[in-house]
Amino acid sequence: MHGSDTLSAGRRGILRDLREHGPQTVPQMARRRSVSRQHIQALVDPLLSEGHLELIENPAHRRSRLVRLTRRGERLVEEMAQCERDRMARLALPISQRELDYTASVLQALCDWLGNVGRQGDFPPQRPRVQRRD
Repeated sequence: MHGSDTLSAGRRGILRDLREHGPQTVPQMARRRSVSRQHIQALVDPLLSEGHLELIENPAHRRSRLVRLTRRGERLVEEMAQCERDRMARLALPISQRELDYTASVLQALCDWLGNVGRQGDFPPQRPRVQRRD
């Protein structure tokens, strides 16, 4: 799938995250996912060696370089997205794109909220905020 049998869900997630949020350090990516820096590094290293990612200078920190998509990586992410759009189109789900977008926003808000539970010190935590996409 996606042009390579070795492109795991974790590696696809790294590529998507960099496309959506721009260049980041490995520690930043690890914090976003609540996983170890070593786990992210293990996902990033093969993507670097395959030319999908590159390291660039970080103006905020001399030793922790930023990871960003290369043009090759951007093309791969677009191929992934097109493949997924094609597969979704064949499913013929009985829901609209608007409903699908809203569901995605609810799930993202829930993931963000769950990722912050216990970090903010408030209990019970505040309800997740969902942005309606009308």
